[in-house]
Amino acid sequence: MAMTKSIAISMALVAAGLSCILGRSQLLGQQPARPSTAPAPAAASAKAPATTDAEKSKILASDAWKQVMSEYQKWVSSQAIYTTDDVKKMNAKISAAIQSMSASDLQEYLDDWQAKLKVLNGQNFQEAQAWLGAYLEPCTDGYRAKTLKQLGLTDVAKMSAAQLDDAIARIRADRLSKEASQAAFEQSRAAQVHMLQQDYAASQQVAQQATAGLNYGYGPGFNTMQSPYHPPKFNPPPQPRMHFYVNGQGQIGYLLPF
Repeated sequence: MAMTKSIAISMALVAAGLSCILGRSQLLGQQPARPSTAPAPAAASAKAPATTDAEKSKILASDAWKQVMSEYQKWVSSQAIYTTDDVKKMNAKISAAIQSMSASDLQEYLDDWQAKLKVLNGQNFQEAQAWLGAYLEPCTDGYRAKTLKQLGLTDVAKMSAAQLDDAIARIRADRLSKEASQAAFEQSRAAQVHMLQQDYAASQQVAQQATAGLNYGYGPGFNTMQSPYHPPKFNPPPQPRMHFYVNGQGQIGYLLPF
């Protein structure tokens, strides 16, 4: 009897629980729909840009960023690779990139510039860009752009420190190649000039030998108004005179000059 009574009590509790659940479901169906709570995360995300802007402003006002800008201006004023228009385009791209970056991206950008400015303002890159700038100075804009593309120096702002180191090696190799070509050209030209000088000296010697027996320029009429080809005026020597005498008989006689 006790067990039967316990089962009855359990069944009653289960029924009561089901009735409670069904009654709650009915009440929920009858109640008006509650407003959605979705805007709450949006309000939280609205605070994120303000936080990001504050962090970016902190980075841009830091001593590290000011140092990067100072080193960048130092490189811009010393470089001879890019034209004024190229530098303006580069600065515009950098400004646009900074505006679109998050605070974490800006910090990585700062670290990247710190590394590559050490390369840009280093002695190796300074020497390489000085030679390249002098080489490109008389060239057209098209040839300049083609050369920079071949060397991988189209846009320094997009290059890493490792890529800049590779560019130094390419500039040095290009310099050695052009200097070797120039030296070979100078050597070939010097050999041609020497050969022409030898040919000229040989022809002069042949001409002198051909005119050695003509005694040209040493006659009595040389360096005077008289032509060396004009024959001398005929001027025969005076003839000997006959001698006359008178003999004792008054006759006149003469003696021959021979």
